[in-house]
Amino acid sequence: MDEALLRGHPNLAGMVGISQVGAPSIAKVLAEKEFESRKGKIQVFGFDDLPDALKGVRDGVVGGLVVQRPTTMCRIAVDHLLDQIQGKETSASNIDTGVTVVTAGNISNYTK
Repeated sequence: MDEALLRGHPNLAGMVGISQVGAPSIAKVLAEKEFESRKGKIQVFGFDDLPDALKGVRDGVVGGLVVQRPTTMCRIAVDHLLDQIQGKETSASNIDTGVTVVTAGNISNYTK
């Protein structure tokens, strides 16, 4: 599908992978001989820090990844479960656990 999009839109300026496999898939296609001239000309962004997605950031193909914070998510979940069990929390609430945007500038030291 990424190939068809690139063929059909030669002036495409950006692509967003909306799942964890999107950015690695786009990076893989841009590494093919047919599309290698467009590498660096198309802004690519995606989600999650799978090894292939991080490789895309390191290689300069992927500009950034929106990454969830699973350690924070688990800590907050356990804290709230304990509060509920102990009767300290009696109603559920939505909690934004945040995300980290991983780029070439912070890829070596971002925290999960």
